[in-house]
Amino acid sequence: MNDALVVLAAVGEVESDAGQAEAVVLLALVAGQDVEPGQRPGSWRIARRVAPDRVISTVDPQARHARKTSRSDATATRPISPPSPRRGW
Repeated sequence: MNDALVVLAAVGEVESDAGQAEAVVLLALVAGQDVEPGQRPGSWRIARRVAPDRVISTVDPQARHARKTSRSDATATRPISPPSPRRGW
């Protein structure tokens, strides 16, 4: 978390394009979503909560956690369509 704060402070002082700004926002979100300040200044601990709208994957923002119950064996994956000549492999 401390490294992320250093990076965020440094990039906040430079001009960036839309893609770079989006990456900075994602860094801030992912770095801070599962931690909370520790007892000592500058220390962090894993939070005992789940962040609302938690980002699971930086590659696939639509990915979500799935819950497994006794009735269903849910997975967090989406169905994959078989390859077709029109879509390509």
